[in-house]
Amino acid sequence: MSPPRLANDAAPTTSTRGHRFSTAANGPSKRALLGGLLVAVAFVAAFAVTRPQDVPPPPDWVIVTRDVGPGERLEAADLALAPAALDPAQASAAFPAIEEVAGAGVLGPLRAGELLQRGSIRVDGTGSTTHDVALALPVERALAGRLQLGERVDVLTTAGSGPTAETEVAAPEALVLTIDQPTDDMGPAATVTVTLGLRSAEESLAVVHGAATGVVTLTRPPAGAAGTS
Repeated sequence: MSPPRLANDAAPTTSTRGHRFSTAANGPSKRALLGGLLVAVAFVAAFAVTRPQDVPPPPDWVIVTRDVGPGERLEAADLALAPAALDPAQASAAFPAIEEVAGAGVLGPLRAGELLQRGSIRVDGTGSTTHDVALALPVERALAGRLQLGERVDVLTTAGSGPTAETEVAAPEALVLTIDQPTDDMGPAATVTVTLGLRSAEESLAVVHGAATGVVTLTRPPAGAAGTS
């Protein structure tokens, strides 16, 4: 069995002002690349030893070849292909091609050799998270501060007060990109600053207008509701 395929000639990534993604100027060191390659080779070797010879090999999936932290961008050199037998749910969240994820921003920490899944990265250009909005919200309007990177929330805006107040969903299933927790105790006056990825300019306008003229509240959709609207 041939070793995992590392992508060559990775396109350089240009940093964008206002985003937390960052890329080292000279890319990973030779030692880091070698370490990642050894992890991937070990992954394949272990599979080859345990797989019965009469069973066809499973498809290749993208794994990371080095430890990556939140806010970093994945370069093609950080990725490799390795065979893995995944159930349908796992396969739907994994990536079969390095080209799909090269340049993606990392939402949470990844370990070398880890299978890359959709909930752990942000892929630009998909049409789902192209407009970013940062909001400073009271803790009680931000799910008591119990937000998680990579989860989706509904953004509600309320105008007016009392019986005449009107609330609408300004941005359904917004993606949580960054969370800055308050430094003081999570008391009534504490605020949480959260950056959300929205689908369209119209959603961005609705959220910003709602924050300027009323109040914004984040809610968590029921499990399994994401992607149904």
